[in-house]
Amino acid sequence: MPLLERDAALASLAEYAAQARAGDGRLVLVPGEAGIGKSSLVEALAERVPEARWSWGLCDGLFTPRPLGPLFDIAASLGLEVAGMARDDLFDALLRAVGGAGLDVLVIEDLHWADEATIDLVRFLARRLRNLAVLLIVTYRDDGLAPGDPVRVAVGELGTLRSTRRVGLDPLSPEAVRALAGDLAAAGLYELTGGNPFFVTEVVRSGSSSVPVSARDAVLARVAGLSEAARGVLETSALIGGRIDPRLLDAGVPAPGAAVPGAAALGAAVPGLAVPGATVPGAAVPGAAALGAAVPGLAVPGAAALGAAVPGLAVPGAAAPRAALSGDAAPVDEVVTSGLLVGDGPWLRFRHELARLAVEQSIPAHRTGRIHASILAGLRALGSDDDAGMAFHAEGARDTAAVLHYAVRAARRASELASRREAAAQYERALRFAGALPPAEQAELHDRLGDELSLVDRGEDMVTAAERARALWRAADHPVREGDALRRLSVAMVSLCRGVEGMASAEEAVALLSPLGDTPELARAYARLASQMALVNRLGDAARLATRAREVASSLGMHEVVSDALNTRACASATAGEPWVDGMREALEVALSHRLDSQVGRAYHNLYGLLVCERRYAEAEPFYRDGLAYCDERDVSAFGTSMRGEHSVTLARTDRWDESAALASRLLTRYDASPINRISPLLALATVRGRRGDDGVWELLDEATAAADGSGEPQWIVCARQSRAEMYWLSGDTVAAQREALLSADAAVEGNGWLRGSVASWLRRLSLVTVPGSYAKPHELFLKDDLVGAAAEWERIGCRYEAGLVLLSGNEPELRTALGIFNDLGALPAARMARLRLRALGVRSIPAGPRGATRAHPIGLTRREHEVLDLLVAGRTNAEIAAQLVIARKTVDHHVSAVLAKLGASNRSAAASQARSLGLVSPIDG
Repeated sequence: MPLLERDAALASLAEYAAQARAGDGRLVLVPGEAGIGKSSLVEALAERVPEARWSWGLCDGLFTPRPLGPLFDIAASLGLEVAGMARDDLFDALLRAVGGAGLDVLVIEDLHWADEATIDLVRFLARRLRNLAVLLIVTYRDDGLAPGDPVRVAVGELGTLRSTRRVGLDPLSPEAVRALAGDLAAAGLYELTGGNPFFVTEVVRSGSSSVPVSARDAVLARVAGLSEAARGVLETSALIGGRIDPRLLDAGVPAPGAAVPGAAALGAAVPGLAVPGATVPGAAVPGAAALGAAVPGLAVPGAAALGAAVPGLAVPGAAAPRAALSGDAAPVDEVVTSGLLVGDGPWLRFRHELARLAVEQSIPAHRTGRIHASILAGLRALGSDDDAGMAFHAEGARDTAAVLHYAVRAARRASELASRREAAAQYERALRFAGALPPAEQAELHDRLGDELSLVDRGEDMVTAAERARALWRAADHPVREGDALRRLSVAMVSLCRGVEGMASAEEAVALLSPLGDTPELARAYARLASQMALVNRLGDAARLATRAREVASSLGMHEVVSDALNTRACASATAGEPWVDGMREALEVALSHRLDSQVGRAYHNLYGLLVCERRYAEAEPFYRDGLAYCDERDVSAFGTSMRGEHSVTLARTDRWDESAALASRLLTRYDASPINRISPLLALATVRGRRGDDGVWELLDEATAAADGSGEPQWIVCARQSRAEMYWLSGDTVAAQREALLSADAAVEGNGWLRGSVASWLRRLSLVTVPGSYAKPHELFLKDDLVGAAAEWERIGCRYEAGLVLLSGNEPELRTALGIFNDLGALPAARMARLRLRALGVRSIPAGPRGATRAHPIGLTRREHEVLDLLVAGRTNAEIAAQLVIARKTVDHHVSAVLAKLGASNRSAAASQARSLGLVSPIDG
């Protein structure tokens, strides 16, 4: 089929290829709905730029993906030997292999199905393309990505890089559909397909004289013309997915009695799942007799029952006694001739994923298990090392022993490659089939699952995994592992802002483990409890426990605990107002030198967070930049999300309100963050809205305050209560503001000069009694009535709004300066307060306020109403607008009514049309 209406997109790609060839590397994002022609466009570029070295990688959406599958595809194309490499080495090896004498074009297709490590690979390459002769093309669907989907988050971040370009594709026009379909176009083909090229071409290829009702029907019409054997090949291909090894299509279903991996093989098959007290050293799972007895009559493809299948069990990876992987090739040829499968080097693939999906969905449920079993047997015979794919087919075949074998192997490899979500998914798969395992072995799987969940901010699931592990270890009478499960439970509780329970679990873990000697589990428990003590300002206990954790860990060579203890000790020192930076840097160095991703993330996070708490913004910036890059590239999303939240607060404090609101909104609507990681963006967004006089403040503050109070952590409680005090004060409710300020003072019994100084300044501002103490310089100057000096200090730091607040306590000169600051910032409530105070002093000539956004807008829309209008034009419902803007549904209803009235429109459609004609529409991000 000809490629129609893609000349502009193809020309853009060719231009970016020329720029990359000249040494100015490019990442090109090619988004679009399924069937819009993304792959066809890239293939057309390959024909236009044949002199480049092309390497292709495919993300497969059929099952939990093999980590870095596209990288391994590309490495094979480039002739790189990468087997057994660590993740960082894999990334470096690929980078070294490209951008040499000529242009390298790397294509990663269907990123919407990518594992976390592949997304991190794209980030890694994108940040290093600048001076390389490399064109990296990434295709993905953008029509079904959830708000917090890692791909949506990643492409949003990648879009800000200088090297990134985007090439979008529109549906075909009615004229193009007529050119492709001829007479069928007159039968309503354009209206039905919406100009989707895949749907149109499938209808044309089907040879039908009428228009089918869906693309699925068009595909199945072609399938119906195949022989029964060819349809069987096609069904098998649909369940293989992605790239298809033709040898798997020549094979039949495993012969009766064919051996499958069973329980006896699992001890050797799952290294590392060793359970103390097992009768066979290193055996991780029950033997054949135990599992066979536990699941009597369990059907397994190729065996009457798992128990009966034990004699002669095949070792995974060995050639199974089954039909040879050679047979009648005619059905395969028939399918290829039909065009449903196409050649791709030595592989076959569906011409489009929509075609594969149509075939898959047409397979009767009673046949899928047999097909999966056949594919699994074929993969074993071929010696496949794709554990993720094998686990998927084992689950489809309901082969318990094979699932446990391959899923655990796949999880371990995913974890090694920092593909945390995929590792968690594989452990969850294994646990679905682990019901017959002894308690200790189930508990081990729950522990491993919890470790992965802790890095991807899935707090509720962490609690479930930790509680289940704790119960199972207790049932197994294993107090050491039970104590370790309690430590994990403490981490999970803290992420959910259940601070009291988190402390109780940490204390119980230490109490249980202390009598059992200096074990690795005790070292971790000491470190966990030390961190918990630091969070609630029990600084002496935190320092003592951190020192003890470091002693035990050092004797056992546990570098991760050494780094953790150094980190916590530095945090305690910072809270106490003591030197801390050197200690935190040491924690970071230990973690980096031993490639301890979680501890590197924590060290970067705390370096940045503590520096900005002390208003040392310039020093903090490099740690934010480097830490974020590290966390993003290694899938340490919990710390990466938290750093972004802290940064949104920094932006609000340094008067970069637009940036703060944008970042906070993204974090609240597009990131899957645990409650503890939502507090910062909630407070940042509430601060910006409140200081501007916008709506949607209190729902944010209520959620943040509930989370802060639940955490029991003074720093969160003080920040939340002070934000509430400021908002009440700006609204003129002094009594409520005083109440909140006193609650913040109750939480700040201990703390450094910045935290306690902030509390004292608000108490003073609200005419309450302050507590004497040592405060940070701007607070100390304010409390000594040196308003000009305090304001100058805030200006030096980069916080003009804070300078204005200080000057509000002065006389006419100070008030005039404050009013100028607030007018410049668009801080309408504070500016109003300054005017009222000037009038109270009898001042007659008061500068007018800034030309507000409402009056400057062509039809008088407020900032919020314009945001609502943009989303209304984009087709969002009121509920969707409320979710995206993080405001109440009723508030949206009011804004929509106001927008319609100001536009003079009777309905949403008329409003959208009017807005477009007036040029009022702004582009929507995502």
